Amino acid sequence: MAIHQKIQRRSLFPLTLAIAAGYALGALPAGMSPFIVEAAIKQFGFSEVQAGIMVSAELAALGLTAAASAIFIKKADLRLLGIAGAIVAGLGNLSTIFAVDPITFAVTRAFVGIGEGLAVVSSDAAASSNENYERLYSRAVLLTMLMMVALFVSVPFLSEKLPTVGTFAVLSGVAFSMIPSLLFMQRGHRTLEEQPLASSKASTRLSKIALMALIVALFTRLCETVFWAFNLQAATRSGYSVNDFGLILSLAMVLGLAIPWLVNCLSRRMGRIRLLVAIMLIKGISEMLLCQGIQPMFVVLQVLIPLTMAASGLCILQLLADIDSTGSIPALGIAVAMAAEALGPGLGGIFYSTFGLSSVGMLAMAIAMVTIVCAIALSKQLAQQRSGKPLGSAIAEPVRLLE
Repeated sequence: MAIHQKIQRRSLFPLTLAIAAGYALGALPAGMSPFIVEAAIKQFGFSEVQAGIMVSAELAALGLTAAASAIFIKKADLRLLGIAGAIVAGLGNLSTIFAVDPITFAVTRAFVGIGEGLAVVSSDAAASSNENYERLYSRAVLLTMLMMVALFVSVPFLSEKLPTVGTFAVLSGVAFSMIPSLLFMQRGHRTLEEQPLASSKASTRLSKIALMALIVALFTRLCETVFWAFNLQAATRSGYSVNDFGLILSLAMVLGLAIPWLVNCLSRRMGRIRLLVAIMLIKGISEMLLCQGIQPMFVVLQVLIPLTMAASGLCILQLLADIDSTGSIPALGIAVAMAAEALGPGLGGIFYSTFGLSSVGMLAMAIAMVTIVCAIALSKQLAQQRSGKPLGSAIAEPVRLLE
């Protein structure tokens, strides 16, 4: 038995690398948005609202790509999809360097978003259709956080040494460097009979549970993105340099290496939705306090917020995979999350420029409370449908978007 488990762990490692590569590309728009916004404002001379809209263009393209892929993902070549996404993202980041006006900048960021969307959807489909999806998600998130540690150190340094070129050259290099790992991606899904949560019954519409889970995913991400793109402005206003900010986030990512293990342990004890509610409460309060400029707690809050972002993201990924193992609902989950990320920077920019940074924190707290209410409603729906069955069977009519 021990030998079998050891062989299974080894066989999962190449696939884990491939899935982590796709997720790493998908994490770049949100994770790097403070630096992209900073480059757009200082190096290209755009306003806060314009910068937020340009980040939104990238995230919108990522979300639309993920939504469109839900139609064909079950028949797609996941390896080819991931590699194509990495190439498109790399070329798009290079083209951003030569942007001369807001429209060109937004177009190149949208091009990058399409590539990132293809990569992350291929990873999500590969992970959600695997019986070891919890382990794959946790390890992929862990590897992604390791990459973010390196980026939070290198991007601020290079953006200062090489204005305009530095940030986007690094992002382009990251995209191209993911290609070797993506070669280990599986080509397609397992057959329907092999999928543990699939059913012979089919429906072309979303169940109520799946729809509510997608709404929770939407507001979970929106709570982060209305604030995150302007996090660097909060840091500089408090007297921290770009390098200081990068080092603080790197510290958060190092501490965050324990998040996958912690989420898995707590979700078994508390249940995923109760854990998500607790995380959202901590996240909302932290963002609100940080935007109020509370100086003594600044570093603690800056470390805490990325940790809650990673934890809530992992909870959502696992919850959607619990509900649907075909990859359609997880793909839609990416789409709604990216829709929130596309809306968030623009919405946050409007509040920031109109009412100031403190209003962004109040907005984030309000969205966190809406997320909690929706999560409680989802929990009640699951309780009604469960009837002694595991969570994966809690769908009245399993979602099949394309036969």
